[in-house]
Amino acid sequence: QHVVEEILDAQRPACPPEYFNIKIPDDHEYRSVHSEMPVQRTRYDERTGQSPNNPRQQ
Repeated sequence: QHVVEEILDAQRPACPPEYFNIKIPDDHEYRSVHSEMPVQRTRYDERTGQSPNNPRQQ
């Protein structure tokens, strides 16, 4: 149950929501319709991510 709770907790979006695009490889079947895929960032610890020495942590 603990593992399931961790997975579900990590899937909640950040607030405010943040999106970024991932380029789809040229040889991928999804590429015929789209060149990028939007992804929503998961929630993270706001005390992290202010510098390269302090990367974002979930």
